[in-house]
Amino acid sequence: MKKVLIAGYFGMGNLGDEAILQGEYGWLKKHFPGIEISVLSGDPIKTSAELGCYAYDRKSFRDIFQAISKCDIFILGGGGLFQDVTSFRSLLYYLFLLEYARMKRKKIAIFAVGIGPLKRKISEHLVKRAFKKANYVSLRDNDSFAWAKRMGIEGVYLSADASFLLSPPPPGERKDEVAISLRLWPGLSINELEKSLKWLSIKKGLKLTYLLFNPADEEISRKLQAETGGEINLLSSPRAALERLSKCRFTIAMRLHSGILSAVVGTPFLGLAYNPKVEAIANELGQLFLPLAESNKLTNTLAYLLEKEETIMDSLKDKCICMRKRIEGTMEGIKALLEED
Repeated sequence: MKKVLIAGYFGMGNLGDEAILQGEYGWLKKHFPGIEISVLSGDPIKTSAELGCYAYDRKSFRDIFQAISKCDIFILGGGGLFQDVTSFRSLLYYLFLLEYARMKRKKIAIFAVGIGPLKRKISEHLVKRAFKKANYVSLRDNDSFAWAKRMGIEGVYLSADASFLLSPPPPGERKDEVAISLRLWPGLSINELEKSLKWLSIKKGLKLTYLLFNPADEEISRKLQAETGGEINLLSSPRAALERLSKCRFTIAMRLHSGILSAVVGTPFLGLAYNPKVEAIANELGQLFLPLAESNKLTNTLAYLLEKEETIMDSLKDKCICMRKRIEGTMEGIKALLEED
């Protein structure tokens, strides 16, 4: 029986990363029911209970060494793991996992990951070095793929975010409701947001629902809710997010996976691009986006979205089918590793 270890930013309270893990894990178990899968997690007990597999503590060196030593194939990803903006230590952590797996002569797949932003030259050098030593590399977006090509990294594949592997709930009736997923970030204009959300609520008669993809998002959501009304929903799982998003007219998506999961259920979104990855996914899915520096255009952009809502929604289905085909196509690389002697 082949033993697979999956690592990423899992079990850390971020619903987007849990959606990645569930999509990836579900696909592997469906297509390879005989393999044994374990996960490096920040909350091993919860991850084990949700997936029904063994989970190791990602913060314990003892667990890390044991987990990698026992596996046949080490899968790092998916997710936006290779960046040094929020934390250089985080990048070094993932590079350390790859290096240890290489030292233990494990087969290594870097799967459906995003690259950047990388603001340090040393970061670019270390990532390039790690990629060249992996058995298989796939990248989740065109910008990351272009970066790899610029760096002269050969043999990489264009994939998509692993959460596109999740199945949408059955179609249901949509409500006059707008999903809002925010996070605290420098440059985010609370005043412009408040003005635009009041316009949606008062002028357009739409219900506002703040969806928390991370507990850290509660502060900004409650601050806005106090001024705009609406409700707050701390999502319990990716499935709960999909079900809620499927009932909304559209999403104001600052969190990347609020946009991706909206797309999975056919709900248009407007991306608030605090990070290039939000702009990248909006472009690939044919959705609207605004850089934070252009928050003064938010109301006008929302008005345009409402005007073109049906057209934008119609084009989203085909885009999502394309993304799912991309991610399933690169799962074949994992399949090849599993089938090797």
